[in-house]
Amino acid sequence: MYDPKKFQWKTYENTVKKGSKIEDDIKTVLSQAIGKKVGVSSGGGEYATFATLVSTAGMNLSDFVIVDLAQEELPPALISGSIDIMIAGIPQRLAVGKVGYATLMDQRALPSSIVHAGFGAKRSWVNKNLKLSRAIQNTIFKTLTYIEKNPAKSFPIISKCLAAGGTKVDAEELTAVWNKMEFFPSDKKWYVDNVVTPGGKFYWKDRFQSVVDTLKSGGKIKSSFSVPLADLNYGLKTSK
Repeated sequence: MYDPKKFQWKTYENTVKKGSKIEDDIKTVLSQAIGKKVGVSSGGGEYATFATLVSTAGMNLSDFVIVDLAQEELPPALISGSIDIMIAGIPQRLAVGKVGYATLMDQRALPSSIVHAGFGAKRSWVNKNLKLSRAIQNTIFKTLTYIEKNPAKSFPIISKCLAAGGTKVDAEELTAVWNKMEFFPSDKKWYVDNVVTPGGKFYWKDRFQSVVDTLKSGGKIKSSFSVPLADLNYGLKTSK
């Protein structure tokens, strides 16, 4: 997200042409922002996405001034001019979008950068409590199925809970986000077909490897990091 009044940049959406190379398009867009201050939470998936986009374009993170901020700090930093670009989650993007800020590029420019998120647990705990772990996962699926089938009842509740945590997203806005900008698997079959199976739209191994490679290149984890990818994904264990 950026201020279109301050920078007359060409967005990714207006750059892509039929038959053009993704790598070239990403570089064309990001080259406009070389040397600019980019606000992002360095420990989050958005950082990994940005690093992957930069790498795909054949550029380096050092081409930009990275400003590490918490998610809730990003909108005020962008609006005040402390940073030139904000890379944040959907609630933050919606917030600044309401007051005239525009999208330079988002993760859809590079599908393989989609963040695979979920609930964390120690592998040892899952192994000892596999039945309970699967019951928790099944409950999550049931909840998401209900939300998908009953958005009019569910979205106001979700909006209220987000507001309690300091994030304002109207129930109406969730309609444009839910399973459109962010995906919420609602049953085992969807998860297995899209996440577990090689070639699936959100194949987990590609996403996890991309994150590990990005964190290594950015010095966030040691280059010697060699934990098996399957040990980082407890969803594989609970979805069987």
